[in-house]
Amino acid sequence: LARYGAPAFPPDQPVETGRYFDALRRSKLLIAAIVVPLTLVVFALSSMLPKTYKATSKIVLESSTDPLQTRAPDSAERRLATIERLLTTRQTRRRAARRIPGETATSLEDKVTASVDPTADIISIDATDDTAKGAARIANAVAASFLARQHRGDVQRLRRAKATLEQALRELRGRRGI
Repeated sequence: LARYGAPAFPPDQPVETGRYFDALRRSKLLIAAIVVPLTLVVFALSSMLPKTYKATSKIVLESSTDPLQTRAPDSAERRLATIERLLTTRQTRRRAARRIPGETATSLEDKVTASVDPTADIISIDATDDTAKGAARIANAVAASFLARQHRGDVQRLRRAKATLEQALRELRGRRGI
């Protein structure tokens, strides 16, 4: 019977670093002819590009404190997705542009993005501009415009709820046992 074992490998050859240094020394002009112009081209292109700054505003979605309001478990995720889309609508951008001199809803379209973190109920509004102050101003204006609209909607809902409750109380007054 013949036995098969691992093949025997020849012993490692010593590394001749001198050969590598000689090859690099002989090719130094070719290496320099490639590396130096490429570096200069990359530097020139990066110098010509406009500087872009990014700023982020964050909004925390607070859960409802209304004990009478019941919500399905997936409603918070749905609400976050809705808010994410509302933040970048033309109407929100138009309201934000009123707060920023020189900006329009159209100019803000490419400068504003929104994202959500459903595990933390946090909405991020990212804005870019050619200045750091401009980027911060845009992100804050979009957040403020959105929050102002949300506040108006909340006030309207509370007024309607108050009117409904007052109407129900008027109907109940005068009934026996109440």
